[in-house]
Amino acid sequence: MDKYFIGIDIGGTTVKFGLFNTENFPETEAQFAIPTRTENEGADILPDTADAIEQLLKDHNLKEEDIAGIGVGVPGPVITDSDTGSTLVNRCVNLGWNLKNVAGELSRMTAIDPVIVMNDANAAALGELSCASGRDTHDISVAFRDMTAVLVTIGTGVGGGIVQHGQVITGVSGCAGEFGHVKIAPIHPFLKKLIREGGDVEPFEDFEYYASATGIIRMAKVGSAVLYPDSELAGCEKMGAKEVFAAAKAGDPLALEVTDFFYDTFGLGMAIVTAAIDPDILIIGGGVAGEGEPLLKRIKGAYQKYAFHGVYDTELRLATLGNNAGLIGPVVPLYLNAQN
Repeated sequence: MDKYFIGIDIGGTTVKFGLFNTENFPETEAQFAIPTRTENEGADILPDTADAIEQLLKDHNLKEEDIAGIGVGVPGPVITDSDTGSTLVNRCVNLGWNLKNVAGELSRMTAIDPVIVMNDANAAALGELSCASGRDTHDISVAFRDMTAVLVTIGTGVGGGIVQHGQVITGVSGCAGEFGHVKIAPIHPFLKKLIREGGDVEPFEDFEYYASATGIIRMAKVGSAVLYPDSELAGCEKMGAKEVFAAAKAGDPLALEVTDFFYDTFGLGMAIVTAAIDPDILIIGGGVAGEGEPLLKRIKGAYQKYAFHGVYDTELRLATLGNNAGLIGPVVPLYLNAQN
């Protein structure tokens, strides 16, 4: 009888589930989501998850022994306890968790083993790289092990993950890949103009302060206040990054400056990342990456403006999996182990 994996992506709003057959991974056989109940320090999240897994098994006429493992992504650092060797989630603020043994608790609740847990951005990096590497060879277990990749996600903030030879690089405290929290001083003239005109922005801040969806909105609001009061973005109540990009396509002067600043600053940040890591491939994901190939072209141009000559030709790609990256990624180690 076929064996199956279950992928789980625990987010602050929903818990997403994916069922994978070991023979046709990474194609999903079923997907669904349940609300994330974060009240009472997230006490209901794992019981709700276990109940959902029980229902999933019933719906597909499966038993616990049919499941070859569960992979879980969580929105926080994951560390290994030096005394017990257990994998521990080291604080998930938006779930209400502090130090928590998610793998151990979920395994006990479901009677399924193994359960592996990783940071959600690291999981997404694994998922994206597994599909990028297997695209040409049709065998991720071979190509995947030979590559070093970085995923950078542009959303509300900037996150990321690093994968080398099939292993996620987590660092001592589980914080490797937190690119959004690298301090950066953009050199683009738009920032200088905003500061000169008394705009409420900082000249030296976290990378995601400038180069996230939130950063795009921030720069547009400040720019409309001190430089472009007649912009179509001025006074826009529901302004998001999409509205800024749309206004730029329509030729709005403020939006053009904001997006040019974003591309330039993001390219600078990526040049820093590749100089430090020197990956085979740098994958750009997250909501802002939905702007597609025009965004990638502009980022490449800015990246090569700042890149060290040794990493000038690093391959930059857009993520392709969307929300599925967080489901596929934590299952990848289970799949690779099953191939051995």
